[in-house]
Amino acid sequence: MNGVETGSYIWELIRVLFALGAVIVLIFLVRRYGEKFLMGKGNLKDQGSGELQVKQRIPMGVKKQIVVARMRDEVLLLAVNEGNITLLRSFPAGKSDLSGWSGEGADYED
Repeated sequence: MNGVETGSYIWELIRVLFALGAVIVLIFLVRRYGEKFLMGKGNLKDQGSGELQVKQRIPMGVKKQIVVARMRDEVLLLAVNEGNITLLRSFPAGKSDLSGWSGEGADYED
């Protein structure tokens, strides 16, 4: 082996490591910032035009969230996870006293 071949192997190794680092950075950025757009968690303004309006999403972990939604004259509290949607509680929209289920007497407003 002469010095030219060894030098080209080193440059090839540097190029491969640089490309690998770029891919790792790209994966990190997509997981960190792109997930809300890829999973439909982006702009909530687009989700309020039909009979079912999503008012708030509260992340509870990976692919798990609590959703507050309004359908007609009812507010729904939903638990959403991978493959399941469970109705936790429903109550009339505009009900002034929610202390029966929340324990704090907080009002829900549109």
